Amino acid sequence: MPNKFTIDRRFFLKQSALLAGSLFIPFGLTSANEAKEHFLIQFNIDGGWDTTLITESWDFSTPPDPKKIFIEYSENEILPFGNYFVPPCLLPLKKYFSRMTLFNGVMMSPLEVGHPSPELFAKTGTSDGSLPSLTAQFLESYYDIKTQGIFASSQLYTAGKYFNKIHSPEILSLLKYPLNSEPIEENYSISDLIPIQSPLEEAKLSLSSKAKALQMCYKKYQIFLDPIEDLSIKHLCLGFLSGLYPAANFTTPSGLDTHSEHPTTHKNLLLKSTEFIAKYVDTLASVPYLNSGESLLDRTTIIIHSEFTRTPRLNLTRGKDHNPFSNSMIVISPFLKGESIIGKSRIVEENLSPIGVPILVGAPLHRKLETPLWQSQDTFMVTPTQVYATLFHAMGMTDKVAKLYLSSDKISSVIKS
Repeated sequence: MPNKFTIDRRFFLKQSALLAGSLFIPFGLTSANEAKEHFLIQFNIDGGWDTTLITESWDFSTPPDPKKIFIEYSENEILPFGNYFVPPCLLPLKKYFSRMTLFNGVMMSPLEVGHPSPELFAKTGTSDGSLPSLTAQFLESYYDIKTQGIFASSQLYTAGKYFNKIHSPEILSLLKYPLNSEPIEENYSISDLIPIQSPLEEAKLSLSSKAKALQMCYKKYQIFLDPIEDLSIKHLCLGFLSGLYPAANFTTPSGLDTHSEHPTTHKNLLLKSTEFIAKYVDTLASVPYLNSGESLLDRTTIIIHSEFTRTPRLNLTRGKDHNPFSNSMIVISPFLKGESIIGKSRIVEENLSPIGVPILVGAPLHRKLETPLWQSQDTFMVTPTQVYATLFHAMGMTDKVAKLYLSSDKISSVIKS
């Protein structure tokens, strides 16, 4: 008599069939969060971006002083953004401004000027590495099914936990995986179990189950997926549509660490990164989600960040150096108010700067009004922690936030009611 904790082949295949069939019902029925199904993408623009080129525009009420700041665009290049303006490197994402929220003046570190520490802070919302990347936090908190995973094209920080990860080549292999033609028995009894012969057989059955689910989904949405030329974008959409990979993690090709010859070079590289991201967003907007009447983009939150901004003035080699005292984060999400900007930075001149050159420093926010206020009393600093806590609150995961972050500060003014 088999042990009651063993699982037989027929039962496993039956469950696999049920999984494949459930891919086309509203995912809210199978998720831990009873709200409608949702997806998340985290884009890291590696190297440290110059936020004056992408998120925090010079207002040109006064001309930029080259002794304090170098601005390489003119007033007629800045883009309207609701009641504000943004720099020209956001141009590739202009059509999504109505969905976009900008967090400026984000403090990364008062001490660390290297890449690893602020990069980890930006990716996880914690400075001590105690939590995994936001993508993994979302998967763990919003969803409860262990078969789900993360579509990752870059290194994913896991904080020592295990997450089911997949890359585009692996999805391509699953789409070509030969399926077992053995019919699935409709009548089975859990009390009449035949033990699986080996872990290898169990792994093969799991692989076959995922392959079947992805192949079924591709066939159902082939008319929308076939025109997508970029395999990474195509497989991202497939991961979302199938429900198997509702979160994704990417690092854009950038090379932004321009300590010399910053003019033109950094701007062009940053534009390539936003163009890279825009291809994903455009495709998500063009693919319908099941029969909901919405696109995949309507069900997706997108986070865009780098590890810090850069010093405002050109150095002796016409470059810009690391500036961890301010940063920005871009969020495209149906949960937040679009065309909104929270926070700002200001120039601290070299005689007051802790590193001896002019720097950009984020302003504290008034605790109630959530507007920039240059004082310490009744204010708080915006950090990645506050940005991610705000987002989780907006997603309805208020009970999860206290477990994830020590700080309960959230920025209520940008959360949709």
